[in-house]
Amino acid sequence: MLKAFKAASNQRGGKVFAGDIDGLAPALFLADGAIKLPTVLGNNYIPFLLETV
Repeated sequence: MLKAFKAASNQRGGKVFAGDIDGLAPALFLADGAIKLPTVLGNNYIPFLLETV
């Protein structure tokens, strides 16, 4: 699915970023950019997302 999003986005000059808690997740290597996320249960999860996006 990520490949399809990337193909559609790249045709329009966009980029696809992927995020995962596991820094070695395959999607991170397929995306145009990667973000290693903190755990959802952590107190800094929402602030991290707000700062990143």
